[in-house]
Amino acid sequence: MTTRFNAEEALEIACQIERNGAAFYRAAAQLVAMTESQQLLRQLADMEEGHEGVFEEMKSRSSEFDDFLNDPDSTAAAYLKAIASNHVFVSDQKPADLFNEASTARDILRAALNAEFASIAYFQAILENVPEGLGRNKLKDVIMEEQEHVVIINKKIIALTRRH
Repeated sequence: MTTRFNAEEALEIACQIERNGAAFYRAAAQLVAMTESQQLLRQLADMEEGHEGVFEEMKSRSSEFDDFLNDPDSTAAAYLKAIASNHVFVSDQKPADLFNEASTARDILRAALNAEFASIAYFQAILENVPEGLGRNKLKDVIMEEQEHVVIINKKIIALTRRH
């Protein structure tokens, strides 16, 4: 049986990923003691909120594109949903639940780094199915910005490692 995973569904998951990311970064900023780490986490939250706006705008036009993902055995849809629900800023887990008083800014940033990798994987997985008219280039821009997040977070992890 062929499953149709439409653009609205895929973009709603993308919106949720970005909402979860922004909430993660804002909550994480409250857990770290170092002001510069707090500032970085807040900036990342702001960027995730900007990405959500891009996906909301794309979603508002998604009804024009019915055949988004032709998925004969439902594997692609299940894969996309699994990435989003299990690996990308999981919505039912708060930073305070993931860490304790012994956790460092590095620990929080490593968790963020892994979530960024997973969000990039999700966005790249849907990229090949996003029609140009729906905003394929905008999605490419978001992917590039998420890759920049990886670089920024990794540099911060390295800097924190060198301090200790």
